[in-house]
Amino acid sequence: MSTTQRRFEPSDLRRLQDLCHDLWRSDPGRLNFETSVGTLAWQGAAPGRARVFERHGELVGWARLTPGYDRIRQMGVRDVAPPKLVWVVAWRDPAGVEVLSKIVAWAESRSDEPFTTSHAASDEQSAAVLRDLGYVADTSEPFGIYLQQRLVGGDVPTVNGYRFMTMTDVDDVELRAEAHRVAWDGSTRSADDVRSTMAQWPYRPDLDIIVFANDGSPAGSAIIWFDDSYEYGEFEPVGTALAHRGQGLGAAMLRFGLARLHAAGATYAVVGARGDDDYPVPRHLYASVGFEKFTTQQIVHRP
Repeated sequence: MSTTQRRFEPSDLRRLQDLCHDLWRSDPGRLNFETSVGTLAWQGAAPGRARVFERHGELVGWARLTPGYDRIRQMGVRDVAPPKLVWVVAWRDPAGVEVLSKIVAWAESRSDEPFTTSHAASDEQSAAVLRDLGYVADTSEPFGIYLQQRLVGGDVPTVNGYRFMTMTDVDDVELRAEAHRVAWDGSTRSADDVRSTMAQWPYRPDLDIIVFANDGSPAGSAIIWFDDSYEYGEFEPVGTALAHRGQGLGAAMLRFGLARLHAAGATYAVVGARGDDDYPVPRHLYASVGFEKFTTQQIVHRP
């Protein structure tokens, strides 16, 4: 039976997350950046065109062609990222090469301007397919990595002058939106955005963390996406307000989340970060609490 394709629908998201979790479990080194369970949940209905590819009624591929966007290029410097193609393929299916080729052909037929795409650096099969289609490594672009750690439990940390809480305790979407904005310069996140996030599977209010300073103002926040049908929970996003950085708050917030995630039944924790030296602080923070890199993104483009 040939591969069919159609427009991605919101009802496809859970199937896509299941496919990505299965890929992480079977061959984590092939997990492409921005295709983890939590990243897909956090991005939700991200702007761009998206497509699903199926065989025998089974999901064997997904792709999203995203327009250029404002980003942090390096500490204190912003620029506009080029359009990009994000994709995932079910490599257990024998038609995996065909599916990736169809994904690229679809993107090229829909894009009005050049775009970047990527593969996991250790994924030689994907690299060969993209190379045969005319794509070459792009060393000028920032790239991502995924890190993980096996959960072993631990004490819940404390930091003088701060309180660690979750949305189970707070239940205030306006305050939760503010907690995100103070950590992300230029963010316009609203209460309605928070409600949309809370409606995404597998959101859990007991794993949605807010840190408060003594004066009651939010100082940082993080969401951990986890369902007990999966083996890992993912931190996405993680942020600390500028005025509260450099005091160990970010590391303590991560340890607080790790303890809660372990208590919830997860075996592993996963987080994504930039892997290039233009924006190293987040990955160093994650490494400081035990995360280790398990896959690196290779950006490619067609000259």
